[in-house]
Amino acid sequence: EDVQGALLLDGASLAAFTVLKTGSEFTVMPVMRAPRVSAGQQAQAARAEPPKPAPPGRSLHFAHFAGGKGANSTFHLIGMPRVGLGPGQRVRGTLEFFGPDGAPLPTPIEGRGLQTSLSFDLGLPGAISTTYRTDSQAAPVQGSARIVMKEGSADAVLIHSGVGLTHSGPYNGFLAPVKGNARIAVSSTGPAAELTLSLRDPKGQTVPGGTATARLAANGSLVGSLQELFPKAITAGFQGSVVVIAGGDASVSAAVLEQDGARLAALPVIQLQ
Repeated sequence: EDVQGALLLDGASLAAFTVLKTGSEFTVMPVMRAPRVSAGQQAQAARAEPPKPAPPGRSLHFAHFAGGKGANSTFHLIGMPRVGLGPGQRVRGTLEFFGPDGAPLPTPIEGRGLQTSLSFDLGLPGAISTTYRTDSQAAPVQGSARIVMKEGSADAVLIHSGVGLTHSGPYNGFLAPVKGNARIAVSSTGPAAELTLSLRDPKGQTVPGGTATARLAANGSLVGSLQELFPKAITAGFQGSVVVIAGGDASVSAAVLEQDGARLAALPVIQLQ
């Protein structure tokens, strides 16, 4: 049976993951942490007056998504309950799409046509989750995405070509382990950003030809292989790490994917302090 929604688990100590099965493909879904609400807090909230609108939570950034023929992306959004608020609480916001140049990107969404943004309104504890899928029959698009909250807080997961990706950033810099078949996506979380990239061996030393610079427009993004980003370096069979620094007050989001034929795997992105 086709069931869509959210699975909530409560316990003193939990380690969990979920698996999404589509046809013969399996995808491990990242787990999102929700505040724990005791029975006493639930009872007190039920007796309370209707809550005032909650202040907006943080924005969520996805460095890369793709849709249309040859690629697909699915955004899963879940409203995060706030301790002490009654059943009338709501979670409102927008899911926004940006092209590599930073301009709003018309994106084909199943059942909705081309959209540069989508508004959502999740009433808790009713419809606490919603899903948006790109249209696999439309012309291909790629760029970055952002969830901007207007009321309350939400969490989200992006399934990109069968890979579960969490949001990331904003970072002033990050490090990620990479191999020669890695693809790196970086997006600006606001202002234009001047990036300094370095490719480092397992000892942390910059390899010959392993430095590069790039510029992101405001809300812009880039995605490329190691060979594309570091054309002067020997990247075949490479194993090491990549370090990306955003100059000034700029900040970025990032995703690193390892490509093995048609299969992709997400690699961890570590914020630099």
